[in-house]
Amino acid sequence: MVMNSLSTSIEQFLATYFDGTDLFLVDLKVSSANKVLVFIDRLCSNVNIDTCAKTSRYLEEQLEENGLVSEKYVIEVSSPGMGNPFKVTQQFTKNLGKHIKILTNEQQTLKGILKAVNDESITVELHKKVKKKAQPEIETVELSFNDIKSVKKEITFK
Repeated sequence: MVMNSLSTSIEQFLATYFDGTDLFLVDLKVSSANKVLVFIDRLCSNVNIDTCAKTSRYLEEQLEENGLVSEKYVIEVSSPGMGNPFKVTQQFTKNLGKHIKILTNEQQTLKGILKAVNDESITVELHKKVKKKAQPEIETVELSFNDIKSVKKEITFK
């Protein structure tokens, strides 16, 4: 089986399975070593192990019922992890109002609060510390996805 068509089929199965829920596909990797890695998330909360297990069973059933795998495949379903870069728009939506860390294509690191997202860009509130001022200077910037290398959730402790 060609890996690209297997990936496409898995994406279609998951789109059907996730329809009407707040779950979404973040990433999918199919290796030549018969291993399928599926990373999922949800908008309103975090993904738990039960959700991953149910999704994995559903995929196994679909692949077998549709005769898409002739050999034994290992399917692993998990959340994308907090330290990994965002890959899909839904991850930005989920993290509206939260602290993020941006690496631009020019290797500049920016930290701020994610204020808005659309198909082409994000809006971030940057808090710049200014010497001899008690309050940080706040600047709101819009960054095109074309100018961004990666965005991660920044874990803050208060």
